[in-house]
Amino acid sequence: MKTLWMGLLFALAAPALTGCGGTQDRVDKEGIRRNADDADRDLDRESARNQE
Repeated sequence: MKTLWMGLLFALAAPALTGCGGTQDRVDKEGIRRNADDADRDLDRESARNQE
């Protein structure tokens, strides 16, 4: 019975430990910066409109 539970635990944990079989993607830091810059520009533009 213990072997059954250990097998079940391993079967459930293995995909989580391996990242569900996917490769580890690198974080697109430049993309995040571009999105943040775009959001800042949009916020500045909306703030300027609201002040008028």
